[in-house]
Amino acid sequence: MSTAALPLNDDERAERSARIRADLTRQRLALLDRLVAEGAGDLAAQLETCGQATSLTCTSCGDRHPIETRCKRRWCPTCSRKISFDRVVKYSRRLQGLKWPLWVTLTIRNSDDEKIVEQLKSGWQKFKRKKIMTAHCQGGLWALEVTERGNGWHPHIHAMLDCKWLAHNTPPPHHLDPPDVVSEKLEYAKGELSQEWGACVDQDWAIALAVRKRGDHAVRELLKYAVKGSDLLDSLLPIAPLIRQIDSGRTISTFGSLRNGKLPPEADDDKPKLACTQCGAEGAWLPSEIGDRMFGPPVARMVTYRNAAQ
Repeated sequence: MSTAALPLNDDERAERSARIRADLTRQRLALLDRLVAEGAGDLAAQLETCGQATSLTCTSCGDRHPIETRCKRRWCPTCSRKISFDRVVKYSRRLQGLKWPLWVTLTIRNSDDEKIVEQLKSGWQKFKRKKIMTAHCQGGLWALEVTERGNGWHPHIHAMLDCKWLAHNTPPPHHLDPPDVVSEKLEYAKGELSQEWGACVDQDWAIALAVRKRGDHAVRELLKYAVKGSDLLDSLLPIAPLIRQIDSGRTISTFGSLRNGKLPPEADDDKPKLACTQCGAEGAWLPSEIGDRMFGPPVARMVTYRNAAQ
């Protein structure tokens, strides 16, 4: 008989987090070496600024908080994890507020040419203007993901749509329809979706999937990395051209009801602010280098006074 996994204690969570950070740092350094080897010094230079030890100074009490610098590149193994977390915080409650959440995945044939990413994104813009979308979808959020498993770049779009039925020529199932009729309508709708999407990416037919999904897991899956560091490192293809394609435009965006503010204001989440562990002040931070230059003696006196009082 299987037993449910026990929750991790604080020490186990800290150990797991340390292992993950160490692995992502290893990937970042290996990626830097790979970019140097490909002659992409400008991209490598961006990674060199990542992971440097520095600190922030609390302007309320003078306490220093150690941090690491971030390059904030969407393809950086260490930064992409933080970017994904920030996205979840920003969009989670908006997506949970969708009336008819429909998870859609749109694909295109694999290719060794990194320009396939631009073709996919161009197809997505065409698809949003088609009647199948304009007549049935209220809005949503889309995100780009690129994978590579040894058979070329595989870019695809994940989208969470506010859509009750994503088909134009196929009528939606009726509650009185027998199961075989419902299955037939779903199959026809699937084929219609694949044909409509395929025409947008210059293919007779392309894989397009639509399923009902909601909850935190669906949101995290939608808002994860644009490309995994491990996929970049394992790829036998040149990775610098693909990275430039990812950097050249959006990899995530809202549209329709999620962009036009039709959802209630409380659907907006604020990014959590870093709180000082000494005085509890939130968001009262300056880079220590700037703080030392601007408030060097006062900050030093605050720290001395606080230590003396303890």
